[in-house]
Amino acid sequence: LEFRRVLFRSSSRIQAIHTTVSQQKYYIHGIARFDSTRRNIFQKMVKNITTLLSIASIVFHAQISYAEEVTRSIPRYNRMEYFGSWKDFDKDCQSSREELLIKNAVNYTLNQSGCNVVYGTWYLPYTNEKYTGNDSILHADHIVPLSFAWKHGAYKWTQAKREMFANDLDNLIISNPEVNIAKSDKGINEWLPPYKPFQCEYVKRFMFVAKKYKLENIQNNTQCKI
Repeated sequence: LEFRRVLFRSSSRIQAIHTTVSQQKYYIHGIARFDSTRRNIFQKMVKNITTLLSIASIVFHAQISYAEEVTRSIPRYNRMEYFGSWKDFDKDCQSSREELLIKNAVNYTLNQSGCNVVYGTWYLPYTNEKYTGNDSILHADHIVPLSFAWKHGAYKWTQAKREMFANDLDNLIISNPEVNIAKSDKGINEWLPPYKPFQCEYVKRFMFVAKKYKLENIQNNTQCKI
């Protein structure tokens, strides 16, 4: 979508320049005072510029059409169908969500089987808060959202790679539900954590995961240059 916005803005600028040149070609730079030879030369220059701008406009519209065609070719996103549920790849009875909770807990309590966290204290980087209580209220957020990754190349991955991505602890962070819902499937150019001192660390982690999985057309337009 960002790619398409850029193309539309550029195309609009080209059309505006084209119109301005056409309307003012006889008046700018004092052409009315030119002799016939200089006027002819200037008019040829204007004609050449207008032609180049027209070609550029055609190219940009072609790129827009291509971008729209690519968008139409991406299958509809479905979280459970393409990324599945939380996995226990190491077969220790703890899913990746439970392992995230254990790894990031200040303290925690497991259930009788030792497989699930039931209570604990966690630091929430997005808001610089601590939470103590039942773990079920917390969200395990994907730093690079699954839907975002889907649109940036994950739709071409194998099912195994998508499930690995969805359960990769490098791409998981603990969040309160309100912030995670507000983030939704936005990328770093559309959303950053409310707690400003963590924003550049978030961008760093986002870009690390994007490069790790070779996601396509990822741009960092934030003030955080990694």
